[in-house]
Amino acid sequence: DVLEACRAMIAGELFSAALSGLASSMQSLHGDRGDIEGPLSGLVTDIYGALAERHPAIRHALVNAGFSSAELSDLETRVLREASGEKAQRVAMRAILQQKFRG
Repeated sequence: DVLEACRAMIAGELFSAALSGLASSMQSLHGDRGDIEGPLSGLVTDIYGALAERHPAIRHALVNAGFSSAELSDLETRVLREASGEKAQRVAMRAILQQKFRG
């Protein structure tokens, strides 16, 4: 379906841009920028939760951001399988991203 393919492409691009912006903010010397990181983290989590299992563009963006296969597996387990509810997913995702990008 063409419409679904377009939606997947747009979601993949949006996810990639949000992930890149979040990584840049987390790696900056200015410390935590809640006004940037909070909304971007929420967006990344929402797109990941909705589309990660159906659209390879989401996984591709994470690989491009430096996630290994083991890290992707851990992310999927912690965010999609273990976290119950939107808030728990966001907390799990933010913790993983902070660990990845802040070291």
